[in-house]
Amino acid sequence: MGKKPKPITTPLSVIHSILNYDPGEIVFIEDLGIEMKGTFRWKIPMDNGKKKIGSLAGCRTGNNKYWKVYIFGQEILAHRLAWYMHQGQDPGVDFLVDHKEGKTFDNSIEFLRLATGAENSQNRKTGSNNTTGFKGVYSTEQKEKPFGAHIWFDGLYKKLGTFKTIEQAALAYKKASIKYHGEFRRGDDLALSNAV
Repeated sequence: MGKKPKPITTPLSVIHSILNYDPGEIVFIEDLGIEMKGTFRWKIPMDNGKKKIGSLAGCRTGNNKYWKVYIFGQEILAHRLAWYMHQGQDPGVDFLVDHKEGKTFDNSIEFLRLATGAENSQNRKTGSNNTTGFKGVYSTEQKEKPFGAHIWFDGLYKKLGTFKTIEQAALAYKKASIKYHGEFRRGDDLALSNAV
């Protein structure tokens, strides 16, 4: 896990007095090409009147992966803010708020859950350096068994074996992912959806 998240310093009652969270609202931000679900809107004018009542609160993060809202100088990621406002408590520094479907601009509470760093990493997309198209599957240099499968869980790397076909390797990963990742496995992985 990277840097631990910082606690939200503004009291919940103050946040509720200045922000409205609508978990069901969907907006398309045309100039950014983002569809976002679960929005925050200002209840009062902020930033010396630059932010109007009812205007969308927040902006994209620098890496373009998430939405963030500044409240009294503190940057708060929208998914953590949604959890705080809906559940009534800060997720804390030891937990991440995970996007169940991997859609980082979907901040509707139904698609958010608390996760440890290890659990959150299990929900990652197939790596960009993956050449097989199947998560957890790689090419070997063996002629008889040209595909291998492996899985990460609880900080451990486990080899699942080598296989004659890519489908067999994908199936091995699928079974291991169900066993070791459970609810935190990524449902739209090719290895999970295509392997029979």
